[in-house]
Amino acid sequence: MARGQKRNTRVVPGALRALDQLKYDVAQELGIQVPADDYWGTMTTRDTGAI
Repeated sequence: MARGQKRNTRVVPGALRALDQLKYDVAQELGIQVPADDYWGTMTTRDTGAI
């Protein structure tokens, strides 16, 4: 692969938005509270459950 060439090119423009929505749907089904500031980085695997 040539230097500077992106490897993760989006094929479907709306896919990123759909995957982000999937994250929230799965969290809701598992009963995981979405952080108020929408930052998931401070939550441990134990808090969110291993998926």
